[in-house]
Amino acid sequence: MRKVIELSAFVFLLIGTLGLLMNEFVFDWGRPATLIFAAANVMGLLALGFAYWGMKQDA
Repeated sequence: MRKVIELSAFVFLLIGTLGLLMNEFVFDWGRPATLIFAAANVMGLLALGFAYWGMKQDA
């Protein structure tokens, strides 16, 4: 289960970061896209934090 959380964290971070960069430099999708990609980054950071916290609990 922890591996799924770790993988999803990196997927969310990748999607969020690439989306924000593309929105800024390539496309002009506007504020809704910025908020969606920023939320994906936050979800990725939270998932990564939960995965890291779970690793500390196992040790």
